[in-house]
Amino acid sequence: MTVQAQEVGEQGTPPRDAWGEALALLETVLEALLRVHDFEVFEVAVGLLERAPLSERERRELLGELYLRRGFAASAAREWLAVCAENPRDVRALSGLARVAERQGMSREARDFALAAQAVQEAAPGVERRAAA
Repeated sequence: MTVQAQEVGEQGTPPRDAWGEALALLETVLEALLRVHDFEVFEVAVGLLERAPLSERERRELLGELYLRRGFAASAAREWLAVCAENPRDVRALSGLARVAERQGMSREARDFALAAQAVQEAAPGVERRAAA
């Protein structure tokens, strides 16, 4: 039995350290599935994120970025809006919403989200790091 196999938790979940490479690979697979529009398999693969040692916020951030990169702006917005529903002062989510609005040609909304993110960051310079934790 390998050391890594011995470290697997009681519920069959590898320790957080072992997930780094696996998460990078999973992100690549998810993006490829979005690229070819294989949404059925994509949904199955998204289920794997539930087993990863990520907070819900981290999962939503990852999905928001994937959706935006692949042109699914509405899906990206849903992920970041869900983060903002939990924490309206999440700088990364507000910035994500600004990028979504910009890509959708919604200049005023993009500016509003960007200004909100900037205001939060200026009010509490370390807030982005805390929001991502």
